Amino acid sequence: MKQQEKMPVFVINGFLEAGKTQFITNTLQQDYFQADGTTVLILCEEGDTEYDKEILKKTRTKIVTVEDISEMDEDFYGRIEALYDPARVLMEYNGMWPIQILRDLKLPKTWGLYQAIDVIDGSTFELYLNNMKPLLALLVKRSELVIMNRCDEVSDENITRYRRGLKALNPQAELIFEDAEGEIEQEVLEEDLPYDMKADVIKIDPKDYGIWYIDAMDKQD
Repeated sequence: MKQQEKMPVFVINGFLEAGKTQFITNTLQQDYFQADGTTVLILCEEGDTEYDKEILKKTRTKIVTVEDISEMDEDFYGRIEALYDPARVLMEYNGMWPIQILRDLKLPKTWGLYQAIDVIDGSTFELYLNNMKPLLALLVKRSELVIMNRCDEVSDENITRYRRGLKALNPQAELIFEDAEGEIEQEVLEEDLPYDMKADVIKIDPKDYGIWYIDAMDKQD
């Protein structure tokens, strides 16, 4: 069975209170994301924000709660398929669970992982970058789309720096930065790394050493 014929699974990842629930709620209500059948939302953690029951009813979304990662075996997905016959599945993944598990979700053969999305809180990004960098790097590297929200108090200089760092971690990922007004225009942000790879001598400022190190480890050639 071809990938596009499989029932799509979307994984939304990120640390606790990063804004995953708000992102999923907004997405469910968008015209482009409407579906004829049932949407199953697998919750792997419970944050402070709850889902609106009216929105869930309107979008034909059923919630399945998971307490421990060990519950997500083949029988677990089989029960979801038998009970709801979903048109698609969204998974609000627990950012503290091993990210490597996403490589092997033991999905039914008729299901396919369509997209992995990482949601990051821009107001606390520096804190996680300084204290949980390895885990943060794994989250970003496993995502096709990275959304940094709550950038209202983040300076343009820091947004540019964050963008460079995220691009170094995952050059293929699409990056979106948002504030209270919505998406921040990408044209005003520098997309390149903070050094010239085409130069005869590549000059790296001390403040950019971390970005260079990550970039070099990912592309050792």
